[in-house]
Amino acid sequence: MERLYLRLFGTFQFENEGGRAFFLPTKKTKALLAYLAYYAGQPHERAKLAALLWEDSGEMQARESLRQSLSLLRKALSPRHAYALIARTDTVELKSGALLVDAIEFERLVASAEIATLGQAVQLYQGKFLEGFDLRASEFDGWLSSVRQQLNEKATGALSKLLSHDVGAGNVERGITIATRLLSLDPLQESAHRSLMKLYSMQGRYAAALAQYRLCSDVLSKELGVEPEASTKALYREIREQRNRPHGQETNAAQRQPQGQTPRIGAVKPVYPEALERRQITILACDLFGLDALSAQFDPEELQPVLAAFKHSYGEIVSNFGGLIREFSGSSMTVYFGYPHAHEHGAEQAVRAALALINAPPQLDIDRTRQVRARVGIATSNVVIGDLPDGGQSTQALVGEAPKLATLLQSVAAPGTVVIAEGTHALVGDLFEYEPIDATLSGSFGSAPAWRVVGERNNASRFDALRGSGTATFVGRRTELEQLLDRWQRVSASTGWIELIGGDAGIGKSRLARAFQEKIASDPHLWLHYQCSPFHTNSPLHPIIRQIERAAGFASQDTPDQKLGKLEAMLATAALDLAETVPLFSGLLSIPMPQRYPALTLNPAQQRRKTLNAFAGCLSWSW
Repeated sequence: MERLYLRLFGTFQFENEGGRAFFLPTKKTKALLAYLAYYAGQPHERAKLAALLWEDSGEMQARESLRQSLSLLRKALSPRHAYALIARTDTVELKSGALLVDAIEFERLVASAEIATLGQAVQLYQGKFLEGFDLRASEFDGWLSSVRQQLNEKATGALSKLLSHDVGAGNVERGITIATRLLSLDPLQESAHRSLMKLYSMQGRYAAALAQYRLCSDVLSKELGVEPEASTKALYREIREQRNRPHGQETNAAQRQPQGQTPRIGAVKPVYPEALERRQITILACDLFGLDALSAQFDPEELQPVLAAFKHSYGEIVSNFGGLIREFSGSSMTVYFGYPHAHEHGAEQAVRAALALINAPPQLDIDRTRQVRARVGIATSNVVIGDLPDGGQSTQALVGEAPKLATLLQSVAAPGTVVIAEGTHALVGDLFEYEPIDATLSGSFGSAPAWRVVGERNNASRFDALRGSGTATFVGRRTELEQLLDRWQRVSASTGWIELIGGDAGIGKSRLARAFQEKIASDPHLWLHYQCSPFHTNSPLHPIIRQIERAAGFASQDTPDQKLGKLEAMLATAALDLAETVPLFSGLLSIPMPQRYPALTLNPAQQRRKTLNAFAGCLSWSW
């Protein structure tokens, strides 16, 4: 009998052994087949399948949609293969073995310990599971994401085993192919970067090996806020030595190798320091106040998990804000922002990270750790930074005002507070609320101006907050400004219009919008300002949430009850149904829901739709 093939890795493909594709007219019919095929031989309740794919519909409509998709699937299978689909009164099942499914075969092969079998498995993995498949059904998308992650982990595990085998066996070309593919699936696997560096070096491709190190360093810094491991740095330095060695010259280690053997990468560790450079960086110095006293109450074995919890929790926070932990001593840490990679918002990243540190202590089931509070000092300045040779080792030089000043400010900060220096304050502008303090510092600093950061300010515009009253005179862009004013005249004549200002960062888009706003200030209008943020790229509703907070008059020191009262007052003024809108908005605003409001009984899709509809109604509010 003719065999049917279903390929779920990469683009969805359903075809016979001759390559003829079966036509499935809707994406949800494809999703239904993929789900049934992945669990071939298992019966599934119709109600579950209907809720999985048609969660936005009522129960009766969802079941009807399921019946229609099953009918389309039967037609695609044709009478010759209709036996594969087993539809009962309450359940639906795809007969086991009726289809050859690449994902099922992959999972069978990848469970083997044989290298040849693992090679066959990774050949089947031709892309992510149902790559590019977006059904916009939260239940199905959640299942799809979970399966993708599981299969991706199995593929990376198999590739890692193959790579280890190839490096050991000296299979350079295949090893490079395997390592490159492994890093495309998991760019953070540092051992794969090292293996690729070794393989390139074995080919004499030193430039490619060094470039691979830089790529490894960049991705670790960007994604995790950490530096490469010591073994990776040592390998980088040795490869650089080999590249710079005159042709024909061998190291002592190479001369001792038996004839015909390749010198082992990693045997010699010469030091090649990075050049010193002048950079502006922001230093965050954090002290865990109370931890020193707490250490006397613990045995060393008890203290180890406590320190590990603090390191993990705080390390994750600063990494999320782009910080690089340079030193962690147990009760204190030093973090760099703007190094090794310069960042436009380095000072702001540091302040946001500091506020997160003091407001999010690690969750430990030990009452005594609750007395531990972070206190933070932040300073920004130009420094000279780089590596210095020190015998057989390499130490980092850091010369400048910021490291010392940040440490001194941290020492005068009260537990649970953040104190910033004048240079940092000038860079973050009015993005935050401050209280000036007179910091008396030791050494040459004496009495230095400093500010305690109270919290984030509810600004309508980042442009205004960063520049304050120092907005530069509007120069040029007259043509663009006149075009905007012309559009405004059309709008005033009751002709609707949408105008998009686009351009590279720093070209003057915000300044042009400000100039336009100033020109029409005397005309009757309602100006709604929704501001995106580089720190909330994973929150598409962030601009609307911030607008609601400004409209309600939230302050950083408000308690949850005070915020709820302000939200209710704003919604009541807008003549909206509090019983419906307060539960929707309180979750987005992280306000605990009081018992006087009914709990939401909506599924995620329905809640999202109702929330967006409420937002649409908010556009008419005079915020």
